[in-house]
Amino acid sequence: MAHPFQALGVSTDLIKGIEELGIRRPTDIQEKAIPFLIEDGGNLVAQAQTGTGKTAAFGLPLLIRVDPSKPQIQGLVIAPTRELAKQIGKQLFRYTKYSAKVFTEVLCGGDDMDRQASALSRPTQIVVATPGRLLDLIKRKALTLEHVRHLVLDEADEMLSMGFKKE
Repeated sequence: MAHPFQALGVSTDLIKGIEELGIRRPTDIQEKAIPFLIEDGGNLVAQAQTGTGKTAAFGLPLLIRVDPSKPQIQGLVIAPTRELAKQIGKQLFRYTKYSAKVFTEVLCGGDDMDRQASALSRPTQIVVATPGRLLDLIKRKALTLEHVRHLVLDEADEMLSMGFKKE
């Protein structure tokens, strides 16, 4: 019988990585979002309580849809806080433990901007960033979003309430 995540379209190498994290069965948000994002990849607005697995709901399809053989940034996840950005980056890294290496770079305030800029010269398929640092690196021309095909705004309501509407 197929693994519950395999039935949603998740590859076995990613399943091995998420199982190691104790993720065995998809949550409601994952059951609804994962197949849609893998197959359609269209716009999706989803709301779910903290702890329901939203990072896997958008992260697994993102990892499936980016091409590890292309060195450009193809996916962008914007998160309102440094802590959340780092947590998302860590989860995406853990999911790929047994899969083709998709490189993720976390860009947020509080970390050395020159180090982040130089890290972006390496192949990077996914960037997880806070709005302020993202804008800083774009202004410095250290980051281009021209190849981004997948955008995730995690906790978009939080970013709006923090005053990032214009950005």
